[in-house]
Amino acid sequence: MISDNIDTFLAPEIKKPMHELITAKDDAFSLNDKAEVLWQQTSIAKLCAGPTVLQPGLELLVEPAEEQIKQRLAAWVQMQMAERLKPLLLLRDKIDTDALDPATMVLGVRLLAALGAIDRRQIAKELKELSQEQRAGLRDCGVRFGEFSLFMPHLLRPAAARLLALLLAFGPKGNGKPFFAPPGLTSFAVDGEHLTAVLSAVGLRKCGNRLIRLDMLERVGVEIRNAKQQAGQTSFQPTLEMVALLGCSKPDLALILTSLGYQRHETVTMEADEIDELASSWVNRPPKTKTAKSAKPAVKRKPKPPNHKTSPTNQKKIDPDSPFAVLQSLKQNDGVAIAPKSRTKHV
Repeated sequence: MISDNIDTFLAPEIKKPMHELITAKDDAFSLNDKAEVLWQQTSIAKLCAGPTVLQPGLELLVEPAEEQIKQRLAAWVQMQMAERLKPLLLLRDKIDTDALDPATMVLGVRLLAALGAIDRRQIAKELKELSQEQRAGLRDCGVRFGEFSLFMPHLLRPAAARLLALLLAFGPKGNGKPFFAPPGLTSFAVDGEHLTAVLSAVGLRKCGNRLIRLDMLERVGVEIRNAKQQAGQTSFQPTLEMVALLGCSKPDLALILTSLGYQRHETVTMEADEIDELASSWVNRPPKTKTAKSAKPAVKRKPKPPNHKTSPTNQKKIDPDSPFAVLQSLKQNDGVAIAPKSRTKHV
């Protein structure tokens, strides 16, 4: 796609606009929802797939495609990433320089691949093996160890989430359709299908029939812990504060709690058998355990079919008037068996 204002760059004074572009301040550029870099309301370049999501390529949309222009715009894109995605780039640098111990490195690599946010249940095993000292290496990168997620609060800011959405959509394996959360909302109804990885990267998680910002889920986690402590039990009753935080209905809250790993412990119903969600109690759903494999049953072998020569069903009928009929009668009366091959007698 070539800019509509391409004539600006093909004018006789071509060196003047080129000089103005190259020397322009950072705030003179912007990035639209199509991942195009704008200057003076003109699309002059576009993000494209690079080696990784965090190493985007840049395609110039103007002629002549001067290398100086490309370098200036590439520097601007890197500045945007450094400012908005600082904790994620810091984690990448620590991984690249082996600044994390081996146990923390495994978790760090998974977190980087997920662009800074991952469901805690997916890494439960790795977390158990980390001491508080080892976790400090990730905390230094801005990682928060939440009740439900490991995430970077800095990346939940609108500018950071928007940039990640663009890098994902126009990076390797991107579909060119960035997902932007509605501005100002921390929880909203699901509209269509969205990949878990895309939602996680922009700081959201699908719970029931809603998409919820990760930091808001952690506030619900605090409410749950407080409710347990006040009751002095492992069970808890949902509160109106949880409903208010999530901006959802009471039935929606039940779906959200179920998706977070809880189940009803005691169900209280109202008229018409409608469940009273705020009066019912909930507990942590026990983790699924793999049942021990039972011993492999012995293979039942089919019995060999009787020898066709001795099987009564396969024996040829003997003429009762023949000499063989007499011999058959002797064998039945005396218990004598004739071997099918050797024809020797055994008493």
